[in-house]
Amino acid sequence: MRYWLSFSLLLVVLASLAGCPSNNNPTTPNSGSTSTPTPTPTGPTATPTATGVFNWNLAAVKRFNNLGVTGQTAEVDLQFNGAPSSSVTVVLTGSGVSGAVTLPYSTSVLLSGKTYSVYYTTSGFTYTPGQTYTLSSYAGGASASATLTAPGGITNAVNGSQVSWTVSGGQNLVQVTNASNAVVFTSSPAAITSPFSVPATAYGAGGSFTLGSECDNTTTTVQNASPAFFIVSDAVNTTVTANAFTPTNTATLTPSNTPTSTASLTPTATPTWTPSLSPTFTITSTPTWTATNTPTPTCNSTCDTFTPTCTFT
Repeated sequence: MRYWLSFSLLLVVLASLAGCPSNNNPTTPNSGSTSTPTPTPTGPTATPTATGVFNWNLAAVKRFNNLGVTGQTAEVDLQFNGAPSSSVTVVLTGSGVSGAVTLPYSTSVLLSGKTYSVYYTTSGFTYTPGQTYTLSSYAGGASASATLTAPGGITNAVNGSQVSWTVSGGQNLVQVTNASNAVVFTSSPAAITSPFSVPATAYGAGGSFTLGSECDNTTTTVQNASPAFFIVSDAVNTTVTANAFTPTNTATLTPSNTPTSTASLTPTATPTWTPSLSPTFTITSTPTWTATNTPTPTCNSTCDTFTPTCTFT
């Protein structure tokens, strides 16, 4: 009986020891211990910052009227971190868009040895000159975006003599091509203004031509996209049937010879002055002998001479 009690007491002690916490648990220090418990991390897990760079090979919002066939497009051809990606979100917004239009992934294209993913739509917006359009791309927490104003509102004269537009672009271009699709006229690369007169010489010998006009705004500055090119444009192509160009003679008839008077006055007679004879005065002096005294003959010893005294009067 005593041994049985001793054994039972031993089991109780062992059971008590088994229920005590371990001294190796860092969260429950032993009484009298001076160690500092290590806290267990709590709260949300930190999210790493997203990084990524886009390459916008082409981003465009365009309207066109090509010989009566009309349409509009919004498109972005891109790479993300140097590779094509079909999981990028591309959105069109702006004052000319009601809400936001998502451009769906369309296809991939190989350009200059690089493959780009193409996001493309023709619906969900109406191209309006004067309104703004913003294209944005999002992937992996990174984004790229740019905004431009739509130019255009083009009218080509039926006879091909003039082109006009309502909203000017950073570049406005007028071009004429012949039936062989050869360019026969291009406006100056400098900015041209509306209305623009197409010279009659552009239509040469006459025939069928295409008059093309385009207004566009562009930028290569897109945050978080490098390289990048974004264009918003309006274009119109119309057919022109022209007669042969006939130059207008604006020459003024001017006589080749102008009469010149060659008459000269030649006197028929040359007057000659003949002096009149001057009278010659001849003074003839006739001496008068006047004796002032009566000569008294003075006879010399021979009495043969005498000397009278005379004066002239």
